[in-house]
Amino acid sequence: MVQSSRLNQSRNPKQGAKAEYGKVRFANPAYRPDGVALALEKAKWVGMSAATYHQQGNFVFNEMTGVLPAYRRRGIALALKLLVIRFARAVGAAAES
Repeated sequence: MVQSSRLNQSRNPKQGAKAEYGKVRFANPAYRPDGVALALEKAKWVGMSAATYHQQGNFVFNEMTGVLPAYRRRGIALALKLLVIRFARAVGAAAES
């Protein structure tokens, strides 16, 4: 597992959409690079989970978790979710009771 905040910068028709998403995503005050967890096989992204920390309200929101179809049913999504929980604990987010 590796944490990263960089988007794929390849040149393709979706480049503009990725750039726009990056502007919105990284400008969000709740965004933190340590809230992004990646599952890699060599240099290939096979899964990702992204969470944001909202200081006002002291909570973490899981924005998304996804795993490529060929890599599903291996526990990767669970591992990514556990990294998000670790992130929530590290930032001191309130636990719901």
